[in-house]
Amino acid sequence: MEMRNDEGDKELLHSQAHIWNHIFQFINSMSLKCAIQLDIPDIVNNHGRPMSLSQLVAALSVNPSKSRCVYRLMRVLVHSGFFTKEKISETAEEEEGYLLTPASRLLLKDEPLNVRPFLLAMLDPVLTKPWHHVSEWFKNDDPTPFDTAHGRTFWDYAGNEPRLNHFFNDAMASDARLVTSLVVKDCKGVFEGLNSLVDVGGGTGTVAKAIADAFPELECTVLDLPHVVADLQGSGNLKFVGGDMFQAIPSTDAVLLKWILHDWSDEESVKILKRCKEALPSKGGKVIIIDMKVENEKKGDDDSMETQLFFDMLMMILVTGRERTEKEWAKLFADAGFSDYKITPILGLRPFLLAMLDPILTKPWHHVGEWFPNDDTTPFDTARRRTFLDYGGHELWFNHFFNDTMASDGQLVTSVVVKDCKGIFEGLNSPVDFGGGTGMVAKAIADAFPELECTVLDLPHVVADLQGSGNLTFVGVTCFKLFLLLMLFYLR
Repeated sequence: MEMRNDEGDKELLHSQAHIWNHIFQFINSMSLKCAIQLDIPDIVNNHGRPMSLSQLVAALSVNPSKSRCVYRLMRVLVHSGFFTKEKISETAEEEEGYLLTPASRLLLKDEPLNVRPFLLAMLDPVLTKPWHHVSEWFKNDDPTPFDTAHGRTFWDYAGNEPRLNHFFNDAMASDARLVTSLVVKDCKGVFEGLNSLVDVGGGTGTVAKAIADAFPELECTVLDLPHVVADLQGSGNLKFVGGDMFQAIPSTDAVLLKWILHDWSDEESVKILKRCKEALPSKGGKVIIIDMKVENEKKGDDDSMETQLFFDMLMMILVTGRERTEKEWAKLFADAGFSDYKITPILGLRPFLLAMLDPILTKPWHHVGEWFPNDDTTPFDTARRRTFLDYGGHELWFNHFFNDTMASDGQLVTSVVVKDCKGIFEGLNSPVDFGGGTGMVAKAIADAFPELECTVLDLPHVVADLQGSGNLTFVGVTCFKLFLLLMLFYLR
C-alpha cells in the first residue's frame, strides 16, 4: 500500500511537471525571438570558432548590468537545440564555446533559405494576441479568434495595415524559398510540357520567380490582391496581376496553389478550385498544390505530427481554414469537379495555466530583445513601465489572480511535503512562511501539526483581507522590511 502511495506521489509530481512544461513552452519560442533580435546566431557564426560566453557578451549590444543574464538565455537555447557547446581548447579548464546547430543555421541573415522573417511574423503581438481570445471566441459568433481580438478579419487587417502586410509577405517569401528549392529540384516533371503557369496568391513572387528562372520557356504569372502586388514589377517571363481568386483566374496551362487552400474553409476552397478549373484548358491542364497532408507521420516521428497539429490550430486562430487529411483533400477535389489527383510526398510535413498565459505575463516576452540594451530592471518593466511587484501592489485583480495561482501550486507541493517530510517540523514551535501569500502552505502545515504556531509574512496588500484562525496568523510588512527579515533569517 505504501509503495502504491509513493507511486501516486511520483505520478502527481510528473503530472505537474508535464503541465508546467506546456504552460512555459512559449519560453522556447520567445527566447529564440530574442536571440534573433540580438543577432546572436550571426554573431556566433561570424566568430568562426567556438565562442565563449565572455566573447559573446562583449559582441552584443546589451546593457552591462544585464550581461550576466546572457548565460541564462543561452542555456535555454542550448537546451532547445539551437546552439551547442564545445571546449575551446584542451588547456582551458573553464571555457566552453557556443556553436551553431543545423537549426540555427536557418536563422542566419545571409542564409538563402533562412526562416527569420517567418519566426518574427508568427511571434509578433498582432498574431499572438488572438490566442488569448480563443475561449471567448468559442462562445461568440466571430469567424476566428483573430476577429475577436482585432475586430476584423486577418485579410482585412493585412489589407489596411502595411506593416502586417509587409512582414507577412516577407514571412511567406522566406518559407517559399526553402520549399521552392526542393520543388524545382525534385519535381521538374510536373512543369514539363507547360507553356504558362499562374501562381495564385503568390505574394511577392518568390516561388514564381524561382520557377520562371528554372524554366525560361514557361510564362509565369503571379495573381494576388491589388495591395500585395501594387509595387511589384515583372521581368522576362514573369509578370504580376492584381485580382481576386474568388472571382476569376487568368487562363493558363497550370495553376499553382502554395499554402493557399489551408487558409480557407472547405466551401471557400471548393470555390477557389472551381475557379482554377475554369482557367484551365479542357484537356491537359493541371492544378499544382503545395500544402500539408495531416496524418502522414511515421512511427517515432512525433515532432512532425505535433507541427501538423500546431499548423492546424494556427489556421483556426488566424483564418477560417484547416490542415487536411488525404480523405478530406480527396473530397475537396471531387466537390470541385476534378476526377483524379496524385500526391507526391517530398516536403515532409507539408504533403498555472491561466495566469502564466495571461497577457499581463506574456507581453514582457515580446520586449526581451529591447530590454537587453536598456536600463530597465526586467522585461516586465520595459513592457509595463513598472516592476512586477509594484504592478501587483496596485492592480488588485492581478494581485488576487497571481495569489490564486500560487495557491493552486501550493496545494500540490504541500500535500507531498506534509506527507513525506514530517521530520523537518519536529521540535519546532513557530515557523514563519515568508512570502506565503494567501496561506495555502502555512494552513496545511498548521492543520497537520496543531502544536505549531504558524505565521504567514507577506506584503500588506497581499494579506489585507486574510483572517487567521487557531494556530495560524497573518502579518503584513513592507517590501523593505520583508527584505531585511529575509536577510536576518539567512544570516542566522
